[in-house]
Amino acid sequence: AHSDATNTASRIEGLAKQFDCSILIHEETLKGLPKDHNWKYRSLGAHLLKGKERPQQVYEIFSSRDRESV
Repeated sequence: AHSDATNTASRIEGLAKQFDCSILIHEETLKGLPKDHNWKYRSLGAHLLKGKERPQQVYEIFSSRDRESV
């Protein structure tokens, strides 16, 4: 559902501000990336987003220049 995706994106945007991250993505987005992608990422854990029944896994995406360690 389009509105569900929009709401989820909005909730993840709020988490990005909370964690002071530029780019956060949902687990399903990470799974959809090409296998040969060069993005670095780290899990920020599972979060219960408003409107969701189960916690959602969220990841920070960054370049190696953005973070010294994962």
